[in-house]
Amino acid sequence: MTRFPWPGVLLCVALTCVSAPSARAQMATVAPHASVGPTAASLSVAVQAGVAQTSTRSAPAANRTGERQSVALMIVGGAAVLVGAVIEGKPGTIFMIGGAVIGLYGLYKYLE
Repeated sequence: MTRFPWPGVLLCVALTCVSAPSARAQMATVAPHASVGPTAASLSVAVQAGVAQTSTRSAPAANRTGERQSVALMIVGGAAVLVGAVIEGKPGTIFMIGGAVIGLYGLYKYLE
């Protein structure tokens, strides 16, 4: 009777969770005619007489602390799965199950 390879399955799940953010970052595209780099309007930082002042401020950055925490949970979960695979035995299994739970919870919060 052969045993089911739980360590390998959990390792694959953990690695998939950890690699998800990097795959999303590669999908960004740049418009072909977008202006990139400094512009003539942004060369001067002094107040100029006779020139209408326009606001060039963009919207404030979105709060990404929840996303960072989710990524951290996925990384910690993956690390716990790896530590559990190294330890082996009943304590290793406990580490691996705990790491999988933490990693999947981080993935859930990340996708929310």
